[in-house]
Amino acid sequence: MNASNIRIQLSGTFLAVALLFAAGPATSHAQFDRPWQIYLVPFSHIDVGYTAPVEQVLQNHLTYLDTVVAWISRTRANPANEQFRWAIEIPWVLDAYMQQRSPAQVETLMTCVRRGEIEIGGMYFGLQTDLCGNEELVRSLSFAQELRNAFQVPVRTAFINDTPGATWSLAQLLPKAGIPYLSLAMNSFLSDFYTTSSLPNLFRLQAPSGDRLLVWRSIDSLWAYLEGSATCRVYASGPALMQTELTKFLQRLAAKGYPYNEVMINCATGDNGAPSLAIVNNVKDWNGTYPQAKARISTATAFFDTMEARYGNGIPVVSGDAPNHWTWLFAPSATRENALSRKAHLLLPAAETFAAIAAGLDPSFPYPAASLRGAYINNLTFEDHNLGANYAGGNEPFWVLKKGWITAAVDTGTSILARAVDAIARNIATGEQPAIAVFNPLTWPRPIPVRLTPEQVAGIGVCDILDALTGQPRPLQMLHDGSLCFVAPDVPPVGYAVYRLLPRAGTWPAPGNVGGLTLENTHYRVQLDGTTGGALSAFDKKSGTELATGNGRFNQYRYNGSQTSTSLAVADNDSGPVLQSITLQGSAPGSNTLRSTTVLYADINRVDFINTYDKLAPTVDETVDFDFHFGLTGAKLRYEIPFGHVRLFDDELSGFRPKHYAAQEWCAVTSGSGDVAAVLALESSSVTAHPAGSFDGALRLMVSFNNAASAYRAGIG
Repeated sequence: MNASNIRIQLSGTFLAVALLFAAGPATSHAQFDRPWQIYLVPFSHIDVGYTAPVEQVLQNHLTYLDTVVAWISRTRANPANEQFRWAIEIPWVLDAYMQQRSPAQVETLMTCVRRGEIEIGGMYFGLQTDLCGNEELVRSLSFAQELRNAFQVPVRTAFINDTPGATWSLAQLLPKAGIPYLSLAMNSFLSDFYTTSSLPNLFRLQAPSGDRLLVWRSIDSLWAYLEGSATCRVYASGPALMQTELTKFLQRLAAKGYPYNEVMINCATGDNGAPSLAIVNNVKDWNGTYPQAKARISTATAFFDTMEARYGNGIPVVSGDAPNHWTWLFAPSATRENALSRKAHLLLPAAETFAAIAAGLDPSFPYPAASLRGAYINNLTFEDHNLGANYAGGNEPFWVLKKGWITAAVDTGTSILARAVDAIARNIATGEQPAIAVFNPLTWPRPIPVRLTPEQVAGIGVCDILDALTGQPRPLQMLHDGSLCFVAPDVPPVGYAVYRLLPRAGTWPAPGNVGGLTLENTHYRVQLDGTTGGALSAFDKKSGTELATGNGRFNQYRYNGSQTSTSLAVADNDSGPVLQSITLQGSAPGSNTLRSTTVLYADINRVDFINTYDKLAPTVDETVDFDFHFGLTGAKLRYEIPFGHVRLFDDELSGFRPKHYAAQEWCAVTSGSGDVAAVLALESSSVTAHPAGSFDGALRLMVSFNNAASAYRAGIG
């Protein structure tokens, strides 16, 4: 309808009023409670291998970037708010773009980045950040610095989309990496944090270190990163639908008491969705229709800069961890691969450390920078938040790739570490005597059990093993499997200890046996249940404290919450001056075989539980857990996260209280008085489970979760 002019006489004065009726279903202007400034941030949510084979997904995104650059150029003459913009959610695709496009194309794209027309996300992949290792998280940010150095481009915002959680350490890591902003658009599928959280949408997350990170939490409780396309319909084929739905969106926001005039809306085009130019025309029509509520196509960084400048110290500050609601689904569903990833978390930094030392000692040893970078990227690719392929027949080939990435990361790290310590060993002066060097990659001195294989034992012949510093022989023990063991005490941090081999006449001592099912050293007495494999007692002799509850639920295998093994028997045992061990083996529900070995070393304050099982293919929903029920009065739990540790329940952000938590390398259970503590160090398993809001000392390691139709059925994950 055309505008109409109506003359109205007021107190002898004529006032001209122009009424504009917008085309479409509305019959009058929408009324807003404030002069809204709406920042619409277009991007494609990158799911590696989810919607198509990995290489096809990658090539699609490279084509998207070509299109984005062209559309930015085409709309550059538009009014500033109506020019096309784009966010590269994760720079994995940009890394490939730089390799597969010409230098001129790359420079054109980087010019757009410098102009603020394209922004680059700070984290290399969309990660399950609580499952990443320390150095792995740092490496996820290093590509941003590579880009700054090479192209003088800004990288100031990180994105965590889809994944419902973010480890607390990001509040320290991101600012120290020159990335002051984090956009969280978390999928509420299987999560209830949106209904239980009192977190504001804009807040500063303060790290234990005192560093602060400015965070935006998406508005829509269901669509998260898709709120622009699914809720506000910014990519609708015509402007009317966007005007209707965006109006409703703003009115709902106002009704909830949203405090700012500015709001950011995540406008993902879908999972690996192509860019859409429809947003440009729809924003143009919106701004022409509703001048009191301006929309702009923007980057997230531009929104953050505005909020920082306008509200500064008035932005609320919160502190705490955001445990990932999907942890239980991701790690235990790929048990073997998750174990390999955790191995890579420790292996790659050790390889990197000793490679640097070797390169400094031996000019012929080239520092393997490219190989290490590739290994970290393989580890990060495996950690990408995608859980499987969402197209027919895609799971199996996807998991072939997934297993290949993490296997390659471990193989590369193993190879680099072996070559590095060999190079270092060649520079250790041992005289004419053969010697053994024991390396410690950690930053504190520690005792290290050393086990020589039967082949190595045959190669050195019968000998004494002498500490090179003291000249004193180390106690030796021959095991039933033909291996030889000793303990290297107090190996220096990031260093090594040398042990000389002194040949002697005679034979190796014969292996010894444990009598019964009780192991004991100066620190502990452990009594095993020979049927289930659990410990009936784990008595701390120094403090006089019973750590176990006495019901066998200490290192006990459990299937689907209740079924335990009932047919284990002693398969092996050893006893001598270095260690005592018992191995129980037999069948178990959900598995062909279960093998559980318990080890006590004579001079080390720890108990080792080594469990392996051969899983059957699942036919129903199933879980495999190992229970550790600590018998400590008023028990409390603290667990390690990347670069920190948190108190269970006490250090959680509002709404982030799942029943499953990812620990890095350890959990510490303390008595209520704090006078007794036991640390459970975790090698392969990472997920602990607890009823929401309570902890009574019953710590459950969730090591497998599967069903017959899951992405991770036996033989795939």
